[in-house]
Amino acid sequence: MTSITQQQTYNNHRYNNQYKPSIDRPSVLESEYKPPERPYSRKELQHLRDELRRKIRLGSHTAIHDRCKHFYIVKQNSRKEKEIIESGSVDSGNCSVCWKLKNTPRIYKDRAYDLSEAADALRNEDEQLTYDLLDLEKSYYTWLYLEQDEANDRPRREYRPRDDRYDDRDYNKPKTD
Repeated sequence: MTSITQQQTYNNHRYNNQYKPSIDRPSVLESEYKPPERPYSRKELQHLRDELRRKIRLGSHTAIHDRCKHFYIVKQNSRKEKEIIESGSVDSGNCSVCWKLKNTPRIYKDRAYDLSEAADALRNEDEQLTYDLLDLEKSYYTWLYLEQDEANDRPRREYRPRDDRYDDRDYNKPKTD
């Protein structure tokens, strides 16, 4: 009887946490647009864009998926960037935006779809950079790469060696006994 109750409690906990956002970490999808308080020069906006891309570790390759029409810059040294370089095609593998949309909590789905549609404005990098475009880019890539998914936001297990060759206190030293 207790195992059924424990299982039901676990399932209720999983269901409730699956669709509720974390309270201590608000989503970028919740944030409101803040207009600039002062004018920004083109060089300053370009510097802010470079800093953003350096912080998120965006590479120089873009992925464009023909089926879903999503566009995004892939991360540096990522599996997807390596696939794009090896294949020479910008449509490689699964779409990260589609995956992220699928795993976004229900209460944010509409905003996430709106954000992904608005991100089409980022395709043309030759266009004059404005504060609005920079804010859109920041929101888009923060949502895509930096926000953790509620379903995948579980604590990692502590590493334990598979056999008894290593001491519990220091994993790097073999036992001498």
